[in-house]
Amino acid sequence: MAIYFNTNLPETSGLLYFDRTTNKINEILQRLETGYRINSGKDDPTGLIKREGLRLEMKGLQSAINNSIAGQNMISVAEKAMGGIASLLTGDPTDSQDTGIIGLLNSKDAGAIANGINQLANTIDAISRTTIYNGKQIINGAYDYNTTVTGALTNVKVTSANVTEGKPTEFSFKVDQVAEKAGVEIVDKISIAQNNYNIITLTDNNGKTVNVELTNSGSTGKDYSAVEIADEIKSALASNSGIDLEIDESTLFLTTKTKGEDQKLTISTVDQNGNNVDLSGVFKAITSSTNGYVVDSTNKIITATGQDWKLSGIEGTVVMDDNKINVYSNSINFSGELDDNVADNDE
Repeated sequence: MAIYFNTNLPETSGLLYFDRTTNKINEILQRLETGYRINSGKDDPTGLIKREGLRLEMKGLQSAINNSIAGQNMISVAEKAMGGIASLLTGDPTDSQDTGIIGLLNSKDAGAIANGINQLANTIDAISRTTIYNGKQIINGAYDYNTTVTGALTNVKVTSANVTEGKPTEFSFKVDQVAEKAGVEIVDKISIAQNNYNIITLTDNNGKTVNVELTNSGSTGKDYSAVEIADEIKSALASNSGIDLEIDESTLFLTTKTKGEDQKLTISTVDQNGNNVDLSGVFKAITSSTNGYVVDSTNKIITATGQDWKLSGIEGTVVMDDNKINVYSNSINFSGELDDNVADNDE
């Protein structure tokens, strides 16, 4: 028995076109429903990749916006708290006037004002403890820079720094020369003729002077040893506490009280006739700087000058004051103190 298969080609072709039209209509309806031209990879593979990249970027930008809003909120909370502290510190003008005359009041009134000041300080401490954002204290100093210091720096305080992705910022420099005081060492005696005297005038960097008189009332010449000269200078300085000079109790070093090239010690001497006396052999420079010790041969005046710290490997503006250092640069701003005993060491 023969089997025959009949194919209706027009019908098959019609079904194919019907399916294509249906798929096209569904695609159009999906685009209308979602509002997106690209709903799957088959719509536009390249466009889909770009779209997903833009979506990720949008999420990042939205996170940044949210972080910015959170930061603004935190700053607003901190600002309100700091404003409250500022109001407490300024307060009533009469309060500040009262604190300025405590020494003129009786003990009861002065005690009441002192108690008020203590209460004010306690209130400020309480504000700093209780100002909290997102469960964390924000004005109690907990978010200060964490510093790790090796070398000669102490009491380091960082005021600003450029930190990348939470990584530590390293900063180093070399100490090429330590700061020194202006000063001299007493190394020899001074001879005074009979019934005569010498007056040594010591001048500090502020121009304040003190006179040291070496007197010989005897009938023969007298030598003042280095130790005796030091004792006379100690006595004179003790009665002139405002002068910026000092002499060590255990040595024969006469120096300024602070360090730096702006510190100066001037020594001049006259005899009983008012003539200048050259005592350059009696005093010796203690500063390593080449300009640390100068003698004016005409007026016999000795000038000792201090020296500043010299640093290398450091960028920006460096401000030195005795042992204190302030550095202002693009990467970091900080202050600290340099150890006296460090020279030619890496920080």
